[in-house]
Amino acid sequence: MSSESRIDGETKLCCLIGKPVHHSISPQIHNEAYQHLGLNYVYVAFEVEEGKLDAAVAGLRALGASGLNVTIPHKTSVIRLLNEVDSEASKIGAVNTVIHRDGQLTGYNTDVDGVEFAFTGSGVSTREKRVAVVGAGGAARAVIASMARSGCVEISCLNRTQERAQRLAKEARKKWNVDVSVAPLNVANLKRYIGEAEIVVNATSLGMHPKVDETPIPKRFITENHTVFDVVYTPIETRFLAEAKERGAKTIGGLDMLVGQALRAFELFTGSKAPQNVMRNAAFSALGVKDEG
Repeated sequence: MSSESRIDGETKLCCLIGKPVHHSISPQIHNEAYQHLGLNYVYVAFEVEEGKLDAAVAGLRALGASGLNVTIPHKTSVIRLLNEVDSEASKIGAVNTVIHRDGQLTGYNTDVDGVEFAFTGSGVSTREKRVAVVGAGGAARAVIASMARSGCVEISCLNRTQERAQRLAKEARKKWNVDVSVAPLNVANLKRYIGEAEIVVNATSLGMHPKVDETPIPKRFITENHTVFDVVYTPIETRFLAEAKERGAKTIGGLDMLVGQALRAFELFTGSKAPQNVMRNAAFSALGVKDEG
C-alpha cells in the first residue's frame, strides 16, 4: 500500500468524459483506490461537449490513456468511435467504460454490474420477483438488463413517453428474452403495477439535487412488502427513499450502484482486484457523509 500518490513519466491516465462532470465523485473513488494499492495511475474528469466527442476520443487515444469512463451525453454516441464493443454493452446500446489496449478501444457497460452490486450488497435477491421500473432511459435499460439476467419473473415499465418505453420493451424481448409490460405513468397505473410488484425502481432523475422535493411515486403506493431502489445518489437518501422507509419498505440507494460500476471499471482499467471497502468509503467521504452500511 502506498501512503502517497505520485505522478511521473510512467503514470497511466484514466478519465471521465461527459457534460457536466464538475459534480462527479468518480475521481475521488478511483484515485483513493490507486493510492491504496500503490498503483501508478491517475484519474481525472474532462468536460466534453457533444460536438467535441470525436476530437476528445482521438486525443485520448493519441495520448495513450489507459481507460475512460463515459457519462451523459456520450454513452450512445461513443460506440461508433470504438474498435470493439462487449456483448452486454451492445445489447444495452450504451457504453460507460472504454479500455485502451494496443491502440484498440473496447467498450463495456458496467452499470449492470452496479445494479447487481447494489442488490447483492443489500441482501436482496431479484430472482423470481416482480419488478416495476419508473423510467425508460439509460438507467432503466441497465436495471432491466440486470433483472433479466438474475431471473426475475415479471417487469413493468411506467414512463411518461410511451414511444420510448415501447421501444425499450421491444428491445428487452429481443435482447434479453424478457417480456416488459408498458404503461403510462399515471395514478391508476401506479396503483396497479406498484401494487403487483415486489421490487420498485426509480430509474429517472426525479429527486436528484437540487430538486430534492420531487419524487416519482407518491408514498401511499409503497408498503412494507416492497424493496425500493433509487438510482439517484445525490442526495444519498432521496425523498422517494425516505418516504418508502417511513412506509416500512426496505430501501437501496443509488450510491451503491455507482460504487458497483466503479469496481468493475477499476478492474478493467488496471487488471487488479478493486478494493471494495476503500472505494465505497471514498464515495461516502466525497459526499460528506459517513458510511453506515
